[in-house]
Amino acid sequence: MYCPNKERIRKGFSKVLAIAFFTFLFGLNNTVYAEYLSISLSPDSGTIYGDSTTIQVLVDSGADEFTGIDISLQYTGGVEYITANGADRCDSFNLDDSVSGLLTIECVSTTHQVGETYDGVVATLYLKAIQEGSSKFTFGTVSPTVTTSNGGTYTLTLEATPTEELPEAGIFDSKTTAIAALGFLVFSLGFFFNTVANSFNYLGDKVEETRVNRRRSKIEKRFK
Repeated sequence: MYCPNKERIRKGFSKVLAIAFFTFLFGLNNTVYAEYLSISLSPDSGTIYGDSTTIQVLVDSGADEFTGIDISLQYTGGVEYITANGADRCDSFNLDDSVSGLLTIECVSTTHQVGETYDGVVATLYLKAIQEGSSKFTFGTVSPTVTTSNGGTYTLTLEATPTEELPEAGIFDSKTTAIAALGFLVFSLGFFFNTVANSFNYLGDKVEETRVNRRRSKIEKRFK
């Protein structure tokens, strides 16, 4: 026989168990995840180009053990997500870009030492501009929570990332000219003194040759 009172009691008991279960999980999460010190972007300003630009997500867990983090990163303007890499500390890394203007980043650390903190990169993002303008990046929901959250503001351009070229050394710059002049002067002086010395040697040889010829002539005259 169906009893309405028993059915209500059963449903009420189930609700109590569900509430107790979620309360337990919430308390467990608060024990595992404390509040981290900060989350930020590097660089936090600059230009996002039309081919590819790198922006890193940094996390400082402060004095708390870093076990992982879930990040909601929102952005405005004509920006397109390309790909991303997780840091070595992330034993599991996932990024979801299925929602326009939102990147959901998940980093889980499982092989670290108990109590080990972390201050560094958790994600390296590769983005590109698809239209001119500006873009603002802000952190939404972060779990665990952080004390300080700093996003970034960027200029968007369809131009390619400029390549950095090493400055070419000037062939006739001041230092090169001075060294070349000094070298030429030393060479010239050496050549000059060497020529003078050879000239004196040549004259000495000629004088000595003349003297020998005179002596030979005198001796030859005596025997004629």
